[in-house]
Amino acid sequence: MNGRHASDLRSPRYHSENEVSARDLATQTLLRTKAVRAAFLTGIGSKVGTTLLGLLSVAVAVRAVGNVEYGVMTTLVGLVAVFGFLDFGIGNATIFDLSQLHARGDVIGIRKLVANSLAFLSAVSLLVVLLVIPGVLLVPSALLFEAPGVDDSQIRTSLVIFAAATAVAIPATLGSRLAWASRRVSSTTT
Repeated sequence: MNGRHASDLRSPRYHSENEVSARDLATQTLLRTKAVRAAFLTGIGSKVGTTLLGLLSVAVAVRAVGNVEYGVMTTLVGLVAVFGFLDFGIGNATIFDLSQLHARGDVIGIRKLVANSLAFLSAVSLLVVLLVIPGVLLVPSALLFEAPGVDDSQIRTSLVIFAAATAVAIPATLGSRLAWASRRVSSTTT
């Protein structure tokens, strides 16, 4: 490649397309094709591996705790994931507003936005805890969650843990949204 690296092809020192040879372009295309192929194969491999490990973990967990207990656990874990999205659109609005504030260079505005978003999501979490935990303690267990062969105290304890996990999950979604927004902002400014 005449001493040039493929990433140098877009360098400002190459002012015309004539300076980039057909050989350099072919090399760049080949490198890009190899990178796409490697990313595709890695993605497929990770999906297959994750699926196989998931199936294996289900088999081990069912044998370890039993069918009914495993059903209770997976239901509660699924509910934590669903309630974790209970952010009333605050996460997406934060991403949008954050990009506008960053474009203006408003650091104080960014801090206020993140603090307000976190405060709102924390209030939602507190509301979940204040509604679920008394409900778990006051409502008869037959109405809450019927699981034959599982002790009532275990069900109630699981539901309290579910409420606590949900209370953590709701504001925690803001962290991943902020990370995504910062990557998005940094990729548009470079």
